[in-house]
Amino acid sequence: MEQPDSFSCTFSWDELGISTADIFQAFGGRDKEIIGHISLQPVLDSLRSLNDLQAGYVLLDKVQLNLSSGLLSVPYLTFQIGTWLAPRFRNLEMLAVVICSAGRKIDELSRNFMAGGNLLEGYIVDALASVAVEKLAERIREIIFNKMNPQELMLTNLYHPGYCGWDLIEQKKIFALLPENFCSVSLTEDCLMVPVKSTSALMGIGKKVFDAGHECEICDRLDCYLRKV
Repeated sequence: MEQPDSFSCTFSWDELGISTADIFQAFGGRDKEIIGHISLQPVLDSLRSLNDLQAGYVLLDKVQLNLSSGLLSVPYLTFQIGTWLAPRFRNLEMLAVVICSAGRKIDELSRNFMAGGNLLEGYIVDALASVAVEKLAERIREIIFNKMNPQELMLTNLYHPGYCGWDLIEQKKIFALLPENFCSVSLTEDCLMVPVKSTSALMGIGKKVFDAGHECEICDRLDCYLRKV
């Protein structure tokens, strides 16, 4: 079987470009007020020591989409993405299978803060781990865009199992398309990723695909720090 095109890389915390605005956007209401009364510098200094922030992709160029049945097929397996998601992949010519992970160390850092009695700092690190995963997804999407742009190929948004009516169990199909331990991420029998602060997604590629952006009004991901409604 022909090996698909794949790529992975490691990022430093500073390369993610997480701004102060991103940090405060991760919190709301009273939490945001509490964060504003402590120094974030010790937390940020600890985060800069992380060296296991990873993202990568596998590209597949043999894809078929059935809009009426909500099926997206690649060699040897078919995703049941549903009739709501299927039109978001209309006109795709290639498919990117994406994985991003904030790594194990950020979870250890959060637990170490909490074990030392610094509960708020531990909470902040845990929240920023989610922000980091979103930023990793943005970075890997930029890398794919730069690879495809010379061919005048466009990208859809990233779509994740477990959201927008797409069953979480489809996570197993995504991992079946990835090299083993890709980006140091594995999948449990319950379809949970390890490390916990990780995400997987599919993204369509083609000359006539479109990016629908963040469709917050219909997305059921309530924990997203980018959520607008």
